[in-house]
Amino acid sequence: MGDALQQDNLVDLTVDTSYRRGIHYLKGRMSYVDPVPFFDGATHELTSFVTQFTFAIKPIQGEIRGDGMAFFLSSFPPTVPVNSTGGNLGLIVQGDGNALGVDRFVAIVFKTFNNSDHIGIDINSASSSKNETALPDFSLNGSMTACITFNGTTGMMDASLQLNDNRSLGPFKVSYQLPDPMSLLPPEVAVGFSAGTGDYSERHQIMSWSFTTTLPQRKGQTRKATRNALLIIAACSIVLVAGIIVLLRRRCLFPDRQSIQLGSLGPRQFSPRQLKRATNNFSHLLGEGAFGLVYKGTLEDKEVAVKKLSRRMVGVGATDFGNEARLLMAIKHKNLVKLLGYCNRGENRLLCLEYLSGGSLDKLIYAKTPGGGGLDWCARHQVVQGICSGLQYLHHELDPEQRIVHMDLKASNVLISRNERGDITNVKIADFGLSKLFRADLTHSYTELVIGLKAYMAPEYLSRGRISAKVDIYCFGVLILEIVTGDCANVNDSSVEFIDRVRREWGNGDVRRITVESCSDDCIPQARNCIDIALDCIQEDPDRRPDATEIGQRLSLSRTCGTVHAMQAISIDRTQV
Repeated sequence: MGDALQQDNLVDLTVDTSYRRGIHYLKGRMSYVDPVPFFDGATHELTSFVTQFTFAIKPIQGEIRGDGMAFFLSSFPPTVPVNSTGGNLGLIVQGDGNALGVDRFVAIVFKTFNNSDHIGIDINSASSSKNETALPDFSLNGSMTACITFNGTTGMMDASLQLNDNRSLGPFKVSYQLPDPMSLLPPEVAVGFSAGTGDYSERHQIMSWSFTTTLPQRKGQTRKATRNALLIIAACSIVLVAGIIVLLRRRCLFPDRQSIQLGSLGPRQFSPRQLKRATNNFSHLLGEGAFGLVYKGTLEDKEVAVKKLSRRMVGVGATDFGNEARLLMAIKHKNLVKLLGYCNRGENRLLCLEYLSGGSLDKLIYAKTPGGGGLDWCARHQVVQGICSGLQYLHHELDPEQRIVHMDLKASNVLISRNERGDITNVKIADFGLSKLFRADLTHSYTELVIGLKAYMAPEYLSRGRISAKVDIYCFGVLILEIVTGDCANVNDSSVEFIDRVRREWGNGDVRRITVESCSDDCIPQARNCIDIALDCIQEDPDRRPDATEIGQRLSLSRTCGTVHAMQAISIDRTQV
């Protein structure tokens, strides 16, 4: 629309399509071709959405920069207002104080006029922002990635901006709670981008765009779901009561076997003899980690994994080992390996864990290892999402005093379960609570104990022993790059060479050269999103790394490959310019 023009795989919002006006006083828009629900007119429930886009603002040689661009929501169908060039960014007619009626809009603006670069949230006016964040001069220059979320429950709009050509700056964030959102916009809206030039000029290019929305449920659907949920709860309650009765009877008949009942209630503490018998005298070694050896075993016809902790751990935090183990046993999440019980007698420190038949991730993702490269792209993306979900629970969803920093997140500590066809059914993080078992203080001695693979370790942890959730985020970033590329980061006990190569290819724009072969052209946007997230995770400054919640939001933008869906990832072909 207006002066926007599609060129190859991008849209240029301010191009002289008439070939008469040159580069000044242009206005252009790009929007999704169909209306997007903003709220349900019957239930008055607001939609939530997340959108991410990569764009570029490029100076023109010999020109002063101006004026900027915006992501907008407006009435459908969208139109480009007349006389809306320059600082109006193609959003509002020059001289209008506030847009009214079908001209109303909500926009996140990226303004460059007069070198006062900033990101802001505008409502029905392009001359003043409801809230804005100032940026360094000339920073809105080159490639950038923005992520915008709207929470339909709270009405909160959040935007973050990462400068792809200067990752040492940012991310920059701005937030604003929309007052009475349903009075601002109609039930269905147009979503897209708008830009303008005036006396000054620059290029505004959209290179990729994803949009995910959560539609509100109808009342009938809610009632039905509630009724079904109540039936399920009732059925589960009956089963639970029956289970308790059976367990109480078992305890009366076999009191000496209480500790070995995997289905029993409360803490389970095993004797060394029980776990020795279960593992056939520790004869089936599954693997070795920073904390000790892992063996396969069987308890009451149930396959389990038994971790025999290293003897160097015995004297560390011995007093509270049992208390911490019992707390960890209460942690239940679909993406975390369950702790079923423990042994804490004398020098015997053992953990009894659930067993996952699919093995560990390091046996499946590295293309140059026996059996490696066995996961196709969709499975790899599923693994990344599963790990992120587990980290989000450990870092944010537990009570503050129980939150856990893993400290040793790597491919060998991610376990897979598969069905009979070999499809991945779940992804689980292992060893997530060992730092709590041994009272991981901010001490250098602890750093030496769990050093693991330096390739995964954050700079602040290696140099100063500084521990925070951002240490796990760094590890996760390295792990994502391994999953995407199929290469091992641990080269000569360092990941520097590996990361430098990925950054180099990424800077050249050649994503295909660094992704696994199974990543088809349809899935390249997903891979690009993963690499972009990973590079944010491995920034040297921990404060600039995203947290697990933000990563989860960004991953949700590109959940599927293949045909692009209106509510998931928006392609150039499904837009109008």
